[in-house]
Amino acid sequence: MKKLKKVSLVIIAVSLLLIVFSTVVGNKSGPQVFKDYGVSDPETVINDKTGKWRYCTTNTTTPSSEYAAQLYKACMPSDGESDNVLIIMNFTLNTTTIVRPITNGAVEVETHDRIEHEELDASTMGSGTVLSDEIYNLDTGKKLEY
Repeated sequence: MKKLKKVSLVIIAVSLLLIVFSTVVGNKSGPQVFKDYGVSDPETVINDKTGKWRYCTTNTTTPSSEYAAQLYKACMPSDGESDNVLIIMNFTLNTTTIVRPITNGAVEVETHDRIEHEELDASTMGSGTVLSDEIYNLDTGKKLEY
């Protein structure tokens, strides 16, 4: 049992190091929005039952809501599916932002307090206190009033 705990802790530690490394290095070859905000490549979400969730990480001081629509458009499939979800984890601001399409051309951008290690399981992502919930135009990236 002790051996299993040690192995689990090592796996968690390595996962966190990879997340921090990818955040610091960022995506140097992707769309400009990745470079501008030091965003990592999107990764699959552990235990995502839909297979349609992706998350990326950053350490920028810019709130994710300011570039969430642009990032969603850059890294999610443009195949007309309306159920792809992007999660942006900002370790500097300690926030988790969930971006999901709500209609053609608009996305909901919901920002939460980040819970430690929530990136390790789909069931815990976005479980922190909701800080904001806004709608953005996917083409312009501008906030919509409703």
